[in-house]
Amino acid sequence: MTYPKVYVSDIKLNEFEILSGIEIDGVGIKINISKLEELKSTLKQFSVEKIFITQVADFKLIEALIDTLGKEITLQIQDTSLSINTLALIKKNFENIKIIAPVNVNFEDALDKATKLDEIVDCIFVCAQRKEKSKLTENWQKAAIINLKTQKPIILAGRLNADNIHQAIKIVKPFAVSVISGVKNDGNVSCDKLVNFLKNTKRMEA
Repeated sequence: MTYPKVYVSDIKLNEFEILSGIEIDGVGIKINISKLEELKSTLKQFSVEKIFITQVADFKLIEALIDTLGKEITLQIQDTSLSINTLALIKKNFENIKIIAPVNVNFEDALDKATKLDEIVDCIFVCAQRKEKSKLTENWQKAAIINLKTQKPIILAGRLNADNIHQAIKIVKPFAVSVISGVKNDGNVSCDKLVNFLKNTKRMEA
């Protein structure tokens, strides 16, 4: 059975030591422009896949980030308002970077946007977050449709935790899952929660 990759997002620099002994596939790091050099230095020590998360929605600023971090990085665009044309321009100018762009299933045009992104980006970040836990399954079903209708791999995110991750994977069948709050206590990564999350991500049916 093929299991999805597990990415832990919104990682702080001081949390890398905690994660070094746990078998995750990658980390998502929010870019702090004032600490780019420190970030580059710290990340050299770790071999897991690194996804740089940015809220920047301006091409020139994104260009500056890429020039600093390197032209073979994986860049996750967090701003859903960034236009398809701007994403295409980034991809055209920086062919070697991998771009992950977001789709929120709570929006009516989610499938249409995912279809357009499918022609440009390398991976689609599907946010299925819902405040009402009872509605999560409905959003996972929407995410599953996006996965079926697009060719690029999808990363599933949004209120995932050890209790619901197995069901989410069964419904959506994503390439990867991204977890934040589901493995944290008081804003910091919990080893116990993360280990339990990983265990349930790879749990086989009895």
